[in-house]
Amino acid sequence: MINPIFLCIETSTHNCSVAVFRGSERLSLVEQSSDSYIHGEMLHIFIQRALADAGIEAHNLTAVAVSKGPGSYTGLRIGVSAAKGLCFALQIPLYSVNSLRVLSNGLTKAEIGDADVLSVIDARRMEVYSSVFDSEGTELSETQAEIVEADTFEDRRRTKFVLVGDAQEKLKEVLPIAHYNFTTHIYPSAAHMGSIILKKIENEQAEDVAYFEPFYLKDFVAGKPKKSPLAQ
Repeated sequence: MINPIFLCIETSTHNCSVAVFRGSERLSLVEQSSDSYIHGEMLHIFIQRALADAGIEAHNLTAVAVSKGPGSYTGLRIGVSAAKGLCFALQIPLYSVNSLRVLSNGLTKAEIGDADVLSVIDARRMEVYSSVFDSEGTELSETQAEIVEADTFEDRRRTKFVLVGDAQEKLKEVLPIAHYNFTTHIYPSAAHMGSIILKKIENEQAEDVAYFEPFYLKDFVAGKPKKSPLAQ
């Protein structure tokens, strides 16, 4: 396929992000980060805006890609539902990518240097989702949910890492600064999905649209409901 035109959706964190690519060229990017999740209200608006900014009609898309997780349960569900809906409506393939991989892909070779990349996403409470990638984007460790404690990542403390992701603040108190470079890269963005998805398109690594589900990694735990005054 020559220069496929594809739309990328990233909703795994507080950043609601949509981009359109033609081959390796990014045609548009629409995104907004908010402490309150805006994905449900804004994602479809962002999709329409990204298509308009790119000068592309939806029926011209050859594929849709989505960040599959781990991350926010609500954000992932909204993003995956929108992506599958577009694929069903347009009869085009769906591609996916690990959100931690998207994070690592946002770094330049100069920023990484001779280190590996430790991508970390806040999993609420004192947990983080994490994975390690080399400078070429190869995953070196299994994606996992970890509790932040004094010995967190103890097996990785003799390796030099560059950290990316919104869970960096949780880790600053327990990680030795000498081996870890903290960055300002907080959220994954659809802007950094293009090169990954293009390779998947070239290798025909599409998902089964009907059965595809978000990669939640761990079970959803709802907060305790507030007791109604009428029940007292």
